[in-house]
Formats: sequence, structure tokens, C-alpha cells
Amino acid sequence: IKTCILQGRGRRSRRIKEESKMMKFFIFTLLTAYVVCNNPEEGDMIEGDMELDPDQMSAYMEQMEKAGNTFAAIKSNLWLTNGKADTIKYYIDPQISGATNAINQAINDYQRYTCIRFSKQSGRPRGPHIFFTTGSGCSSPVGRGRSGNSIRLARGCWRKGTIIHEIGHSIGLFHEQSRPDRDNYVTIKLHNVVDRARFNFNKMRSDQWDSKGTPYDYDSVMHYGSYFFSKNRQMTIVTKNSRDQSRIGSRSGFSETDKVQINKMYCSGGSGSGGNGGSTCADKDSRCRHWTNYCRSNSYVKTNCRKTCRIC
Repeated sequence: IKTCILQGRGRRSRRIKEESKMMKFFIFTLLTAYVVCNNPEEGDMIEGDMELDPDQMSAYMEQMEKAGNTFAAIKSNLWLTNGKADTIKYYIDPQISGATNAINQAINDYQRYTCIRFSKQSGRPRGPHIFFTTGSGCSSPVGRGRSGNSIRLARGCWRKGTIIHEIGHSIGLFHEQSRPDRDNYVTIKLHNVVDRARFNFNKMRSDQWDSKGTPYDYDSVMHYGSYFFSKNRQMTIVTKNSRDQSRIGSRSGFSETDKVQINKMYCSGGSGSGGNGGSTCADKDSRCRHWTNYCRSNSYVKTNCRKTCRIC
């Protein structure tokens, strides 16, 4: 009987130890996933997922010293030759072949809604190109790099909207909430932000930002979400109008204003319809001038009063 009791106790002890190990592993896995998803900083990154090359980082640090806490003035290189948009070559690392479908969807949206064109390569090319590869988070350089841009995509980043966002950085876009006029639209709750991540919420000066005449865009694929970098599960970005809160942080795809801004950066015109981006900017309804207060809230007005609403 004693032998059976001792054997039973031994089995329970081993089972408890195994369960304890499993629980520790589970907790470690959760914490690791949290760090990857909520702290994707890798290398020299600004605003969480934007990498800067040494020249850009030097300019950033110089501007930070001159401007205190103001976000740096960094002029990103656009993918242009003689004022015309380049065809952007890209190559997908075989290590992330599982992301191919999402990458293709993102690129298809760029080619459908903007004048930017992409060319898939069978091997990694020389010179400027985009290299989709693995990483511990989601990150991208800002603007065109001399020898190629590595967009790093951990498994949790294999979604169309996230990849559209990262490509956005590579073509020269910063985060929407860095706009100099952001305080008119959102309130940044710095006391809820992880201390070492507060710089992510600095804003640019008006001489450092070119929105191409587009209005502040809650729906932008480049906008942070409500709880980004929160240290206490409280919101870090609060919209001035509570009705707009659910709009920020979208990663489903382009907003209409995203399309217009990209086309103004890379095309002769600013339509969001793709192609050559050169269609005429005009209202489709003669009553648009009476509806200026509805430019942000009414989908009909946003679609049919693009000139009045300054979307094109």
C-alpha cells in the first residue's frame, strides 16, 4: 500500500511539474507575442514601425536636438525618375511564402487605386527595390533606399491592410497622427503611453509635413489605433468627436483620402481611381457647397463632393 501511495504521489508530483512547465511556456509565449505585436521596434525605428537609414537617422537626431520634442524633419526619397513614378521592383523571400497571397492583395490594391506600378522579380534585384522578408515585427524603411527596402513581416503581419501600411512607409508616408494639425482632431494621452515609446506620438511642424492639401483622415491606413503603445489598457489616442473613435487604426485597406494623397505624390493629378491619376477634380452634385459640414461623416458627400471636401 505504501508503495502504491508513494508511486501515486510521485506521478502527481511529476504531473504538477509538467503542468507548471507548460503554464510557464504558455505565459512566455503570450508575453512574446505581446512584445512582437505591440513593440515591433527593430533597429533604428521611428514611430514604431518605420526604419530610417543612417543618413535619415542622423538628420532625425540633429532635428531633435534643434527642435526639442518636435518630430524630425526628414525628406523621404520618392520612387520617381525625372518627375515620373518608377515601376517598383519587388521580391518575396521564400521564407515567408505563406505571406504571398496577402502581399499580392496589397500590391493589387496599389495598382488598382494609385498610379504606382510594381514588377515581381524571380530573384532579389540590385538597386532600389522592395524585399519582403521575415522579422520579429512589422517594419519598413521610410522612402526609397539606395540598395533596396526590406519590409519585415512577422507571421502576425501577413494581412493585406498591414502590408499596405508598410508599403506606405516605403513609398514615403508617415503616420497620420504625426500631422501638425492633429491636435484639432485627436488628443494624445501621453500618461497612458509606455514611457520609452512616447516619442512615437510627437508631431511634425507645418514646415515638415506635406499633406498635398488633403484633410486629416481618421480612416487612413496610416493612422495609429486607439490603444497603440498603451501601458495600462487605456486609450492613447482619443478623437475629439467620440463618434470617430472606432474609425482610427484601420488596417483593412486604403481610405479615399489615402488614394488621393498617394496619387498627388506620384501622379500628375490626384484622383483615387488609379491609372494615370489625372482626372479632373470636380463635384458631382450642385448642392455640395451646402454640405461642407458633412464631408467627414456622410459617405454620399465624400464620394460626390470631392472638390468641396478637398479630397482631390
